[in-house]
Amino acid sequence: MTLAGSGEGISREELQLAARNHGLHLEALCYPITPVGLHYLLIHYDIPEVDPGEYRLELGGRVSRPLSLSLTEIQARPAVELAVTMECAGNGRALIEPHVVSQPWLQEAVGTARWRGTPLRPLFREAGLEDGAVEVAFAGLDQGVEGGEEQRFERSLPLTDAMRPDVLLAYEMNGLPLPPQHGFPLRLLVPGWYGMASVKWLSEITVLDRAFAPACPGSRPGGLNPAEVQAAARVCGAHPKVRAMDIVEVDPTKDVADVTVLGAASFLLSFAAGVASRRLRETRGPAP
Repeated sequence: MTLAGSGEGISREELQLAARNHGLHLEALCYPITPVGLHYLLIHYDIPEVDPGEYRLELGGRVSRPLSLSLTEIQARPAVELAVTMECAGNGRALIEPHVVSQPWLQEAVGTARWRGTPLRPLFREAGLEDGAVEVAFAGLDQGVEGGEEQRFERSLPLTDAMRPDVLLAYEMNGLPLPPQHGFPLRLLVPGWYGMASVKWLSEITVLDRAFAPACPGSRPGGLNPAEVQAAARVCGAHPKVRAMDIVEVDPTKDVADVTVLGAASFLLSFAAGVASRRLRETRGPAP
């Protein structure tokens, strides 16, 4: 993650991202269900070309019986349809000073769609969760290069959240197969969480016995400053109720920063070994 300099405008790279992605036309808020072409769109890496006949979803890790399912097998399972509003975690990014050099959202990164798919929770029961399972990692087929390293898009959920009945493996959007840019043939749908949790082009689900620690843009050893911590927290925090942050304390000689969220909870961000992790601890009740 790169922070723009104070007073620095939108870069050529950001203009390219703005052309590649798009937000909701705000006049489209009149539609209870956002038409597919008006739903906000953020593509982190590439749009993979997927042959639905060859597609497989793999579920492994801390399970007794790993699963490998075709798209046909997933679509044959009991189906649920939910209307879900989704928002990008970076919504409003361009209004922050200094801003993160990324998709320059104002306030338009939102949309509501009807998503159809099968609940994820029964798959965990069929696979048989082993003792010690605490978190679940989800990987997409999209790949890209960040920091000079090739990587794929990955996110995680605590097992308790992944087991919620409304978490779906979605294969339809507004009554039609997912379009390529929205994750065809299969994506995760996590209502109530920022859009980045709903991994597109889903290919692997891994049950873990420890916290998931992906490489996170902007995380690095060495001195930190409040702007860096705040920007990294917005990207790496992943808690759905994070809206605003106040830096409590930043020691430039350490790789740890304490961050207050809405005056109700705090994150402890660790930037050791180039990996950002977070631990949420409530202080005065849940954030609104």
